[in-house]
Amino acid sequence: MPLVTLSPHENIAHVNDRMPVILKPDGFNKWLDGETSVEDALDILQENRGEDLVAYRVGTAVNNNSNRGPELIEPIVA
Repeated sequence: MPLVTLSPHENIAHVNDRMPVILKPDGFNKWLDGETSVEDALDILQENRGEDLVAYRVGTAVNNNSNRGPELIEPIVA
């Protein structure tokens, strides 16, 4: 399955220099429509660069896939 990536929005650029595109629901149908022009498709990508995403530090327990629970995503205050 293809994965579309872009340079990240400045909010999360410190995490990585690439990020997957996460389409907002209002872009689904237009993205999948075979009649959508290349220009409109590129606009959809730019509209979904992650400006509403935030990044924060979490504990190292998140790195072990046997760990479970909401505490894994609690922010670490440094």
